[in-house]
Amino acid sequence: MTLVLSAADQKQLVTTLETLLSPLASSSPVAWFDDVMREMQTLCHGDSALLCAQHEDAGHHYSRNASALAEALDLQSGFRSGEFHFNDPHLDSGMVLRRRRSVAAFTSHMMDKLTGGTYFGSEFYNDVAVPFGAITTLGLGVRARTGEAILGINSVQSAFDPLGEDTLGLLSLVLPAFRAGFETLSRLEFARQSFASMLDTISDGTLIFSLPDVHELYRNEALRTTLAGDPERTGIEQRLLRLARGMSSLGESGTRSRPGTVPMLDEIRTARAVYVLRVSRLAPGTFSRDGAALVAVETPSPVLPSVATLRARFDLTAREAEVAIEIARGASDLALARELGISPHTVRHHVERVFEKLGVHSRKALALHLATRGGDR
Repeated sequence: MTLVLSAADQKQLVTTLETLLSPLASSSPVAWFDDVMREMQTLCHGDSALLCAQHEDAGHHYSRNASALAEALDLQSGFRSGEFHFNDPHLDSGMVLRRRRSVAAFTSHMMDKLTGGTYFGSEFYNDVAVPFGAITTLGLGVRARTGEAILGINSVQSAFDPLGEDTLGLLSLVLPAFRAGFETLSRLEFARQSFASMLDTISDGTLIFSLPDVHELYRNEALRTTLAGDPERTGIEQRLLRLARGMSSLGESGTRSRPGTVPMLDEIRTARAVYVLRVSRLAPGTFSRDGAALVAVETPSPVLPSVATLRARFDLTAREAEVAIEIARGASDLALARELGISPHTVRHHVERVFEKLGVHSRKALALHLATRGGDR
């Protein structure tokens, strides 16, 4: 069969294929879903688009312009073992048969045949699809390592076939690109999650920006905790962004800054602490197609008051002040007993007195209290 497309449709087909094959060009999986739905809706002359996919161990429905339909489908269906299933057993039997027959490009009329003529008469179709503008649907279904993805282009027309007999030909033409894009995204997301999990185990704060557009992609738990404890967090974030922009400018051909004019290492002082900032480049495909900038924030050691300051502020003895500072630094009772040459029982007595005088009830609370107070300022 010869596929007949107008000049405008041919141009849109090229744009759609480029989008389907470029999941790494988007800042996130959901952003790529959004781009795919937009281009496919335009190509197929639909009224709305919806995509359901297994993502981050859960199945969700996404839509730019049919959010009510997506929410309704979340209630009417779900994912089991990475496959999309309807709650309605008659409709689900059609999905099972579609997979068994390897039907990856389909229409709602084909689904009606696969369900033995029950689709258009089903409660789902009349109470969900029709009210939310999915009277007729063109669909693509693919499978990747993270699960299944189904893309639907919906129309309010009862006979949605803008290209006549070429409709399935067009769907079959874009199907390989959709399958390749979703498989690439699945593999990328696995790597992205693994890398993000690793970053959450380190003590230094980390912020990742996409390149060259410099959009934030990820910040680890250590950085969130650090910034939450500093009232001057906005200034810190601005310096992080400055470093990422410097890395971006180094990668732009024809607009490279002179050596030494773009900082790769920075330091920022706040009333709370001194932070050392470092930026490096991640390989393309790690977090985005063109690479990313990783900005590390050295977690500051707490600025603690001196023994003299603690004695004056809280009426501590010299030994109690020493114990308070060492506790804030993370020392155990046993380590303190060895360092100070006293028994663990005596250490515990000092600790209780320190807690009482400072009005705290735990070592963590004491450390936070002293760090917040800062040094001798």
